[in-house]
Amino acid sequence: MIVLDNQDRIVDFNTSARQTFNWDHTTIIGQPFESVVPHMDEVTNPYSTKDRDRTELMLHIPAKGERIYDLLVSPLIDNTEQLIGRVYVLRDITESKAIQATLHAQARLIHSISDVVFSVDIDGIIQTWNPAAEQTYGWVADEAIGKSWKEVLKPEDDIFENAKIEPNWSRNTIHHHKNGTDVAVWSTVNVLLGSRYNPVGMVAVNRDRRKQELLEKREMDLLRERERSFVLQEFISDVSHDVRTPLTIMQNALYLWQHGKNTEKQVETIDRQIAQLTKIFDDMLNMSRLDKSEDFSFELHDINAIVARVIHEKQPMYRLKKQNLQFEPQGDLPAINCIGHYVPHVFTNILDNAIVYTPEKGSIHITTGQNEDNIFVKFKDSGQGIADNDMPYIFDRFFRGDQARSSSTGSSGLGLSIARKIVELHQGKIEVESNLQGTTFVVYLPIQ
Repeated sequence: MIVLDNQDRIVDFNTSARQTFNWDHTTIIGQPFESVVPHMDEVTNPYSTKDRDRTELMLHIPAKGERIYDLLVSPLIDNTEQLIGRVYVLRDITESKAIQATLHAQARLIHSISDVVFSVDIDGIIQTWNPAAEQTYGWVADEAIGKSWKEVLKPEDDIFENAKIEPNWSRNTIHHHKNGTDVAVWSTVNVLLGSRYNPVGMVAVNRDRRKQELLEKREMDLLRERERSFVLQEFISDVSHDVRTPLTIMQNALYLWQHGKNTEKQVETIDRQIAQLTKIFDDMLNMSRLDKSEDFSFELHDINAIVARVIHEKQPMYRLKKQNLQFEPQGDLPAINCIGHYVPHVFTNILDNAIVYTPEKGSIHITTGQNEDNIFVKFKDSGQGIADNDMPYIFDRFFRGDQARSSSTGSSGLGLSIARKIVELHQGKIEVESNLQGTTFVVYLPIQ
């Protein structure tokens, strides 16, 4: 800051002026301003009035060379309204102008960027404004450039003040369109530093969250479509194998029957394979219905009664293998709100596995109980156990631990997938533990 009298002679100056121009009070005070500051005579005459004004000028500064300054001239007026002097306030904007020039040069590069990119100087005045900003906020570049970014965007957060405190500031925030509507953006702000590491401006990169969400939705749709295509291919492969196997067995049995070889046994074989095909198609139909997440009807049911009914239906299977099945229900369990015609499938499919993979004269122990807000049903068998490397996949569709796709078990490969899907529809869960001594499945179903 430099104070002049009405003859443009220096009467005072501050420390910053002394350091910038290397002045000494004893030699500078009283000197004509234009004689000690080269080229200032070009801009002093326009300020001989009482008006306050500002301009930009280039000065040669000792040890610094050519520098660009923002000059603000304020008149000094006495009580009689006479001009008695002026105050010159010079602010070095060389670095800021260089940054602006760089930003304007880079503006051509960011012209085609789909994200909003705009820059401001240290005072928050918009310097660049790309087409994406025009489209997102409704302000064309000629309208926005030169205005305060707060005036244009009417933000809920002062993103630039935040960025001064937190470098590379990035966050969800709300700006406003020219028509007043909200614009939700993910904003990233970087501070531009000068050669002395002082802030000289900032750049904001804003991504319209509506566009981002639409892009993410498209990506998710594409991913789902790929997954559906993969699942369909796996489904066709697995089903064709599972259907072809019993058909081949039936074809062989039919051939032997036609040639009069052990006809009774061949009829039994055909009947057994028809039952297996029926189960495969029934399971696939159930899985399809569950995938559609239809509006299922929930009603109160006694879990002990459901389990007891399933055990009764499976008596011929476990008695044929002379297995010891014990059922210990906990009394006075509260009724649970469930899909009555689907929950029995859970226990049937788990019990089927226990019977199939438990050897003759082995044991199966079933208990029920209450754990906090859940009813649980535990199936513990003395079977061969599940291999560790198979455990992550046992609920996958068409997965069988032996990977042989043998028809000997009569399994569709969908039983546990169906069980888990039904349990998840009830917001429950299935836990599994297995070792060489057997396997334990625990089904948890919320009471409400």
